Amino acid sequence: MSQGNLKFTKFIIFAPSYSPDSGGIAVLHRLCHMLNENGYEASLYPSFKNVLVHKGHWLKPLLSSLAASFKYKYLRPYKTKPGLNTPVFLGRPQDLRENYVVIYSEGVLGNPLGAKHVVRWLLHKPGYNYGLTCFGNGELIVSYNESYAIDFSLPLSRMAKTLLYIPFENLSHYGLEGALSLEQRKGVAYCLRKGKAKPRVHDESDAILIDGLTHEEIASIFKRVKSFISYDSKTAYSIFASVCGADSIIIPDPGVSLEDWEPEEAKRYGLSYGFDRVEWARNTRPLMLEEIQHSISQSVKQMHAFVEEANSYFPAKPFR
Repeated sequence: MSQGNLKFTKFIIFAPSYSPDSGGIAVLHRLCHMLNENGYEASLYPSFKNVLVHKGHWLKPLLSSLAASFKYKYLRPYKTKPGLNTPVFLGRPQDLRENYVVIYSEGVLGNPLGAKHVVRWLLHKPGYNYGLTCFGNGELIVSYNESYAIDFSLPLSRMAKTLLYIPFENLSHYGLEGALSLEQRKGVAYCLRKGKAKPRVHDESDAILIDGLTHEEIASIFKRVKSFISYDSKTAYSIFASVCGADSIIIPDPGVSLEDWEPEEAKRYGLSYGFDRVEWARNTRPLMLEEIQHSISQSVKQMHAFVEEANSYFPAKPFR
């Protein structure tokens, strides 16, 4: 399918203000940039908090939503990343024309823009962050990687055949340049992030918590510590630590096996799921670096394949 024959070449990406500390937000902005740089038209739509209001306890979520809207409108101007081609959509939701496709991440509840053509991009396992999901009928479900892909049985919805992987936005900060050798390394760094509810299994007295630090600060730490322990099983910082030469150890999620955590062995290279695979992680670190470069080279091809699949899928008629 040539680009000239595509009906749907315009995309709206529902995204929060740019933050270098959030991998999910960063890839939403990067996708917008990649689409624009490859002949399509894409804009960011500043996301807003939407909540489920229940009959028995409606006041608290409603007040929370109003507070979030006030902070966004008056206290926190919307940010984009300098250097990225990420224009902000300035119209109203009703201005979205028939040939727009709106992309939501899995954490967005429902279809807040009332779009006719919806792509749901799984940047994590649905329900992982908020304990619930709210998808609609007639959506095209696209996964960031194979471990997030699940089977959908909603009427007229479909799991896309292609993945939509976007390279690590902040990988340029990390590497072996200036890093200490294994023999010279000392100490432990760790992060909590989305795994803060897990019990601590390491001595925190002299370990370095990286949560809240800049990428420059974190890269400097990764290049000198011997080990990095992540209580968040899906953060990219585990990969960044391994890229910098540290032993990267992930504290397993309760009841989640190695294969359930990451079905594809190549995606586990350089990472130790638990403390008993550190040697394997060291030995496969070179393979991890090769896998990263291969994934980066394939990302633009995946993006074009995604656009073609969206064009073959839409317009899907909503189920009534």
